[in-house]
Amino acid sequence: MLRQKICRRQFGLSLAATLAAGPLARAQASDAPRTLRVGLITPPPHNWTRSAAAFGEALAEATDGRLSLSIFPSGQLGNESQMLQLLQIGALDFGFFTTSQFANRLNAFAAFYTPYVATDATHAAAVLQAPVTRDILADVERIGLHGLGFGMAGMRQIVSSRQVDIIRDLKGLKTRVVPDAPLTDFWRLVGAAPSPIPLSSLYDAFANGQIDAMHIDFENTLRLKFYAHARDVLHTDHMIFPMVAVASRRSWQSFSTADQGLIKSLLDKELAALRGLYADADLQFRDELITLGANVKRFEAGWMAEAAEAWEERWAPRTPFIAALKAAAEGLRTGEAT
Repeated sequence: MLRQKICRRQFGLSLAATLAAGPLARAQASDAPRTLRVGLITPPPHNWTRSAAAFGEALAEATDGRLSLSIFPSGQLGNESQMLQLLQIGALDFGFFTTSQFANRLNAFAAFYTPYVATDATHAAAVLQAPVTRDILADVERIGLHGLGFGMAGMRQIVSSRQVDIIRDLKGLKTRVVPDAPLTDFWRLVGAAPSPIPLSSLYDAFANGQIDAMHIDFENTLRLKFYAHARDVLHTDHMIFPMVAVASRRSWQSFSTADQGLIKSLLDKELAALRGLYADADLQFRDELITLGANVKRFEAGWMAEAAEAWEERWAPRTPFIAALKAAAEGLRTGEAT
């Protein structure tokens, strides 16, 4: 364990030295050309990576090349924990993250794991624009980051190598999760055996039976071919899947006020497009899976209601944002934005 910690620290320090001397040093002259860096765990074909590329193109065009973006997809700079460390020391400028690393550090982000807070991807896209989400995002300042906004990746589903018809069929199944406390707790309440496995290792783990099921989205089920080893693909829409766009606070403070405004406006446009894309595309990914022969089953919200209620009872006292997010989501369902 000590050796692993030393290796992780050496990784962060050596990579930081390789990347740059820091954003403040790079920005000594405000008009000097500057290449910014964004890290992601998603591969080049994924829509998060494509959004980063579109943002980079717009930024270079708007500044006549003074600001450009270098994209590091597929975890080239390490996993999300390692990239977060690079952001904190200013060796990385931007990151497009899942909520996992934030949920482990900031209880506010547990709200995004509230089961069935959104009914579908279209509703989720609207929920991620509710005012309460800005309050949640602001919490990243506590860990040396600056929040920029939310994208998304549709809704969360379940892919299983076993036949699943009732909730008891999930009992004891080794289920892949991202290693964060709120999600792990939910799957324990379901009765499954949550197993943290990196996305890069997930296909082999599923194919060889190391895990029995996974908490995943339709897009990755399709693009990474998890359906090829699935008995059932459960269309549950049980959780939303936000993407959190953040900047290094050290890097952000090195920008002029004008550049901060430009970056925010250009990225806002790309994040809005990303949310809109998934609002339309989530069911298209599902339909492609069906065309390819995947056994997709629809399960309504009440299917995991008991576990959902137990999870909320456990987590609601830890953050007021669960109640606030639910109220916002309900308001959007009834046409009254909260």
